[in-house]
Amino acid sequence: MKPRGTGIGLALSRRLVELHGGEIGCRKRRRPGQ
Repeated sequence: MKPRGTGIGLALSRRLVELHGGEIGCRKRRRPGQ
């Protein structure tokens, strides 16, 4: 089953965070043994 949504959740969240002077992002961490 595919998740439903409008696809604007992350864009909206990012804009709200930026309006408050913050940043939003993502970092990939490699775990040992992977």
